[in-house]
Amino acid sequence: MNTKYLSIGALALALTACGGGGGASSTAAIIDVCEAQLDMPEGLCDCVGEEAKELSATERKFVVASLKQDAQETAKLRSEMAFTELTRAGMFFMTATQSCSLNLPE
Repeated sequence: MNTKYLSIGALALALTACGGGGGASSTAAIIDVCEAQLDMPEGLCDCVGEEAKELSATERKFVVASLKQDAQETAKLRSEMAFTELTRAGMFFMTATQSCSLNLPE
């Protein structure tokens, strides 16, 4: 597995923990922000978007908000979410990028 993608996943996790920016709850929004904010290889953001289907709409909003670094929206969502939702959303990007990078062609 390429450590570059793990590092990007760790960065995304850190952004999620620190706060991030408002956004739609769709998987397309996750793909869009992934492509716009992160230097990912072709296909990785699409895979991450597919993985995001496992999250609730609120959790997807939180991931998008975090990646966009919208502190106000992230704080709002954080106050509305249960601890388990925050944990799942916070870990999502790291685990999804790790899982998806294993399936990318070299």
